[in-house]
Amino acid sequence: MTLNKEYPSTNYWPNNDPRSFMLHTTGGYGVIGAVETLIARGLSYNYIIDNGIVYELVNWENSAWHAGLIRKPNLRSRTFYGSLKDEDNPNRNSVGVAFTYPTGGKLTELPDKDIDACVKLIKMVGREADVRYNADNIFYHQEVTVDKPLMVKGYREQVLDALVGDKDEKDAGEMTHLELTIKYLKLRIEYLLLLISLSKKST
Repeated sequence: MTLNKEYPSTNYWPNNDPRSFMLHTTGGYGVIGAVETLIARGLSYNYIIDNGIVYELVNWENSAWHAGLIRKPNLRSRTFYGSLKDEDNPNRNSVGVAFTYPTGGKLTELPDKDIDACVKLIKMVGREADVRYNADNIFYHQEVTVDKPLMVKGYREQVLDALVGDKDEKDAGEMTHLELTIKYLKLRIEYLLLLISLSKKST
C-alpha cells in the first residue's frame, strides 16, 4: 500500500515489538492540526489516517509515544501487556494509529474509506512483522488510559467487523476451491473405476 511520509516525527524510540495495534483519535483537527498538537506535546503516532490516506510518522519498527502515561488500565490490557511499565509499556509493544478528530464535534462512526485504509495497514504490518491481528491484540486508547475518548471503542468495533468480514470472504473462497477439488477427485475415481470395470468385462 502507498503511505504518505510528508510528516515524519523524530519523537520515537528505536525498536518496537509490534504485537498489538492501539487505536486513537487525534488532538487537533485534520492532519496538520494533529501533527502540530503532537509536536507541541512531545508525542507521536506511528500512523494517522485521514480521508482514506495513511500518513506514516514513525515506522512500525520503532516505538512511537502514542499511549502516553498509563492511568487505570482495564483488565484486558493488564492481562495482555503485563505490568505496563518499562519493557511492558504499551508504547513499546504496539503500533499506534490515530484517526483525525472530526471538525465540528465527535464522529461516532468512521467513513468506509478510513476503515478500509486501516484494514490495509493492519494487513501490511501483519505481513511484514509476521503477526496476526485480531480482537485479542487490537486495543483502543481508553483501555490503557481511562480518560481518553470513548468513541474510539466504536472505531475499534468497526475495524474488527471489517477484518472479520474480509476473513470470512477469504475463507469462503478457500472453501469453494476445496469443495471443487473434492468433486473433481470423486469424478476421477468414478472414471477410473469405470475403466477398470470395462477392462474386466473385455477380458
